[in-house]
Amino acid sequence: MAFIALDEDRGQMLGLVRLIDELDEKTAQFAILVRSRLKGHGLGWLLMRRVIDYAKEKGLRRVYGDVLAETRPCCKCALNSVSTRRT
Repeated sequence: MAFIALDEDRGQMLGLVRLIDELDEKTAQFAILVRSRLKGHGLGWLLMRRVIDYAKEKGLRRVYGDVLAETRPCCKCALNSVSTRRT
């Protein structure tokens, strides 16, 4: 599954988040991409929240992904309402 943030006036992609299910159907990996000029404006946070909500609706038990050090504050905010485990 993928969710895309678009600038409808310009037809430009602003960011996207994708979720790929593992074979156990209870785990999935996420990845987020945000246009450089929009980093720090909350778009990554919105995309993260959307994919977490989708994962909950789907009944996934674990969502994971690698997080760059400079994006950890965004992820920390988005993950406040879900159970997390560091590995």
